[in-house]
Amino acid sequence: MKKILLLIGIILLASCNSAKRAQRELSTGNYVKSITIAVSQLQRNKTNRRAQQQMLILEEGFQKLKQRDKKRIKFLQRENVASNSVEIHDLYVRLNEIQNQIRPLLPLQNESQSRQMQFEFLDLDQKIIEARDQMLTYLYDEANLLLNSGDKFSAREAFEDLQRIEQLRPNFKDTRQMLNEAKLMGTDFVLATLINTTDFVIPNRVQNMLLDFNTYGLADQWTDYHTERQQNLDYDYGIRIQFTDFVFSPDRLREREINLEEEVVDGWEYKKDSRGAYVRDEDGNRIKVNNYVTVSGLLLESLQQKSVAVQAQVIYRDIKAGQNINSFPLATEFIFENLSAVFQGDARVLSDEDKEILNNRPVAFPSNEQMLIDAGEDIKQKLKQILVRNKFS
Repeated sequence: MKKILLLIGIILLASCNSAKRAQRELSTGNYVKSITIAVSQLQRNKTNRRAQQQMLILEEGFQKLKQRDKKRIKFLQRENVASNSVEIHDLYVRLNEIQNQIRPLLPLQNESQSRQMQFEFLDLDQKIIEARDQMLTYLYDEANLLLNSGDKFSAREAFEDLQRIEQLRPNFKDTRQMLNEAKLMGTDFVLATLINTTDFVIPNRVQNMLLDFNTYGLADQWTDYHTERQQNLDYDYGIRIQFTDFVFSPDRLREREINLEEEVVDGWEYKKDSRGAYVRDEDGNRIKVNNYVTVSGLLLESLQQKSVAVQAQVIYRDIKAGQNINSFPLATEFIFENLSAVFQGDARVLSDEDKEILNNRPVAFPSNEQMLIDAGEDIKQKLKQILVRNKFS
């Protein structure tokens, strides 16, 4: 019962708050917001006490919005500026959408005022069609002007205008062809190359890994990365991944002998006192104690190590200007390490860690090529950090 009362209280509080919010939006001129709140509440319940207040808010909000929008449209039409067609169209569409939200709620009977709510709807279909035609013509002409400017950012604006045309009237005139032109003109094309100025040949596997730009999370509407030059494409920027040094250490083997000694449990016996009598617990049972013995052994550890230090530069270049924009150092080190051991003596002296090492075996040292392959993933992560922090768009 308490839960039901609590739920009812929450619902009433929410309804009260909604009415206050709707009234506040109405009082501050946010008519669309006040209408949205009122419609949402009335869709849930049109008969409770709170609904009576929402009806009044909806009626007043719609009337004031209609008056304001009609006045604004009249002003825009008198101003006779082509770009106004967009706002005129959007105002008509919004007003029509609001009318369509209200219609299913009718009739609305306000018991507190003993009257039916009055909503004078406008027939906007023809006005929307006319406004849409004017807007499409304006957007099309504007997109043409923007494309003819030859500017990338203007081409991107044209692309947005053309997309809206395509959404409202697919395949209007040559919109789709213009969309392709705007996309091509507005895109920054980036050519990424890998340069090796060292005497060491970089494995193909590493090169392919680093030049797989689809894995760097650089997806962008207006930036297109290529790793192979395409004919008849005018590139804007270049990214040069230039390796300047690979330092490989020699194969290193370090061995050390470790003498182990430990006291371990070796069976048990009954505890006796100083007179040789058995010591018993409170229940009369003889007490057992562990026997300890000292065990020892010799652990011969072998540590194999090899490293490669990588030095590179990531150079950003403005291809059209023929100059470098920025350069970022890329450095990393990969260390190969293998620890193994052999043992002589009593195995009870070994710790769990010692036993793990004994499971390892000496392995062949990796070649320099394999070292670079193993370092590849870390090189790629360092490169990704640079690329993500320094996007073109």
